[in-house]
Amino acid sequence: MAPSGPISAGTVTLTVNNAGNFPHQLTVISGTGYKDLPLAADGSVAIDKLASGALAGGTDKIAPGANATLSVDLKPGHYVLLCNLVGGGSSHAARGQVTEIDVA
Repeated sequence: MAPSGPISAGTVTLTVNNAGNFPHQLTVISGTGYKDLPLAADGSVAIDKLASGALAGGTDKIAPGANATLSVDLKPGHYVLLCNLVGGGSSHAARGQVTEIDVA
């Protein structure tokens, strides 16, 4: 769930709870939107094709029922938070596991 307004720049700690039945992960990318990122055919973000410095951070796979914590240094701008894992032929992000935030 994204915050209702901009969050303050600086070190932000995100705690992710995987309440689902499949592994997930969290990737944080600076950009204008998910569809503007370099996407592979399966809808996953081609991390190696991101602009230098666009990848703010990410977690490893998070098992069902597990938690993960990620601290990232966010500068002012727009960020895309997504699950970049692929299953069943398409990425979790392509299936809607994407949110966007503004950092002021």
